[in-house]
Amino acid sequence: YDTLNNHRAAFEKTVESYWQSEKVSSDLRDLLDYALGEVHSVHILPLNGTIGPISDVHNGKAGKQSQAKVTAEIKTAVRELAPRLEELGRRKDRVLLELQSSTR
Repeated sequence: YDTLNNHRAAFEKTVESYWQSEKVSSDLRDLLDYALGEVHSVHILPLNGTIGPISDVHNGKAGKQSQAKVTAEIKTAVRELAPRLEELGRRKDRVLLELQSSTR
């Protein structure tokens, strides 16, 4: 995340400069928007709130009700994140294919 977020402008500028293709540049922007926004900000970042409860469960400091709640939250997060990661992979593959097949 940090590398993508901190170097995004440089990645976009490099692709725009070397490939000189609006389609490739646009698809890269869309990929990064999706990765940083939809996948990370919406679905991964909120998982930070489950670190403490997971640690409590792991260390035996949580009761059965807390364990069930943490388990349910994780299952929901995985169920919601899985199709987004698949879509992210498809978008990544498309951009890489375009970068490989486009002439500079």
